[in-house]
Formats: sequence, structure tokens, C-alpha cells
Amino acid sequence: MNNMTHHYRDQVLSILDYRAEQKEPQAFWWRDDDATRPTPALERLIGLSEQNGLPVALAVIPKQATGALVDRVRQAPTLTVLQHGFAHKNHANGAKGEAASEFGKERSLDDSLRDLRKGRNRMDGLFGARAIPVFVPPWDRMGDAFTDKLPDAGFKGYSAFGGLPSEETKGHLDVHWDPISWKGGARFCGTEKAWKKLAEELERRCEDRCAPLGLVTHHLAHDEDVWTFLDELLSTLAGHPGTVFPPIRRLFGI
Repeated sequence: MNNMTHHYRDQVLSILDYRAEQKEPQAFWWRDDDATRPTPALERLIGLSEQNGLPVALAVIPKQATGALVDRVRQAPTLTVLQHGFAHKNHANGAKGEAASEFGKERSLDDSLRDLRKGRNRMDGLFGARAIPVFVPPWDRMGDAFTDKLPDAGFKGYSAFGGLPSEETKGHLDVHWDPISWKGGARFCGTEKAWKKLAEELERRCEDRCAPLGLVTHHLAHDEDVWTFLDELLSTLAGHPGTVFPPIRRLFGI
């Protein structure tokens, strides 16, 4: 661990120590994306969750979800299921430089809403009460007109990436920290950068201490370096008096 890595890790711990002293622990939550079936990677994720006693919001792709995943979720009390798109299919026109999206402005609203409802019906049929009505758009983006229709389809909330705490409203809870660098292929962003990003997110909450900080992982994309870092990070956070991981339902007011 180099000097800068120590610096950012110590900065994180210093902020959490202060929050503990003030009896205002920082709320965290953890979302993991792209689940469809049981895999060794999912088992490792569940293991980290259970050994640290941390709840995980598992974002499941409805069209690809298997019965075996349903059975595994039933056996994992730390998991809550969210709806991750419908088929996780990119409908954007890459030739025009549009960012990937499944429910963006490039699709008709009727088609998007049809897939949304099909996905929700499948999630309810497969997972029952373990699936809460919270929508996670693939690639963390969706059109504004589509977002406005989520309540009409019965959704109580949604989660994307990176929104400022001051911009989040009731039912809208983003994630903010990702250990993966996606540009040029998924890989660990590095220990120094991972601690630095976390320190920066904690600093953003100095004025609004009620704002939860969302961690996002993608179990299928993790290399060994990501798993090693998550093991260290999650055990650190779980054992610190300056942190709390509320139940996922409570965070979304469900």
C-alpha cells in the first residue's frame, strides 16, 4: 500500500470516526447488478454479504432470470431483489454516438412501458415479496418521459448512478461508488483510486449527513483484485461504529 493509498484510507476512517463521535453514523447501501442465475461469482457475493451481515439489493434482469436464481434468493436472507430493465438490451444507435440504454429517448414510450410492465409481472411471479417495486435502468440511464411513468406502473422508486445527494428525492436513491473502471474493458480501478473515490463521496455528505452512500458492484465482472478489495472494504465498514447499513426496503420507504 503506497503513501497516497494510506492517505485516502485514513481519510475515510477519520470521517467515519468523527461520525461515530457525533453519534451520526453514515448510512451506506449496497446494490449489485446483472444477476440472472446462480454462479460461483454470485456465491462469492452472497458470502461477503452474509459474513459481514450486510444487506444487498440484487438487481435482476427479468427476461433472463432463472428458476435456479429464485431458489438461491429464497435461501439468502440478506438479498432483496430489484428490477434491472427487462432484457438488458441496448436500443441506442451507436453510430450516432448515443450512450447505451434500454429505456432511452430512442424508443417509443409505448414500447418501453410495455417491456417495463412485462418485466415487473415476471419479477412478481418469480420472486414474490422478495422483489420490491424499485427500478434499476441498465447502464444507469433512462429517458425523462419514461422516468415520469414509473409510478403509473406501480414502482415506488428507482436507482441509477452518481446523483448528488441534494438531487435525490423520495424513492430516488442512486449509487455513487464503483470499484470497476469500465473504459476499455472492466477491471479494478486500483486500491488508491477506490479509497479516494470513497473519501470524496463521504466529503460530499458533510452538509447532508442523512444522505445514504450507495456502493455498486457487478459480481460477474469482478476479477480477483476487485474481490480482494471488497473483502477489505466491507469488513472495515461493517465493523465500524460510524457506519450503518439500513434495510433496503426502509431506504426506499417501502
